[in-house]
Amino acid sequence: MKRALPWILLALVAIVAIRELFPKRVRIVLPPRIITVHDTVRHLDTAWVTRIRRQTDTVNLVERVTVTVAETLHVCPGAIGLTALEVGRRVGDSTLAHGFVLKSESAGMIRRRWQAQIWTAGPLRSLVLDSLPPRLSFYDPPPAGCGFFCKLKLLGIGGAGGFSACAVLR
Repeated sequence: MKRALPWILLALVAIVAIRELFPKRVRIVLPPRIITVHDTVRHLDTAWVTRIRRQTDTVNLVERVTVTVAETLHVCPGAIGLTALEVGRRVGDSTLAHGFVLKSESAGMIRRRWQAQIWTAGPLRSLVLDSLPPRLSFYDPPPAGCGFFCKLKLLGIGGAGGFSACAVLR
């Protein structure tokens, strides 16, 4: 039994080492996507000239001049603003963006609030506010590091493997 113990221990270490070197593949959860399909129809140019007509007609031109008081038009382009941004801590959390839109109407300016909820795919890379909802891009999530138990397990595998190799070679 004493002679078989190192072989059994070596087999267990080999099994655990193979399991650690070739782990199961974990499927990364992807955000839901909406795919929009546009049907396109060919348009024919309808401004075809089939023949040139030569006619001489007399046309009376009447010019009407209307004089009015000058009016001042205040034109302000629309604006999109961001008031708050809360990025999710982990992959799969929601990123919330709050903001406002300013539009010029005939009676004045209109202020409207907006809110967008976006699936967090990693650390925030950029935010573009040229349209609504805002366009956010994310970096790839960082890889998970080896924690305390992972290091302890590697130390145990190495120690047991070394002990078994020394016991077998004696």
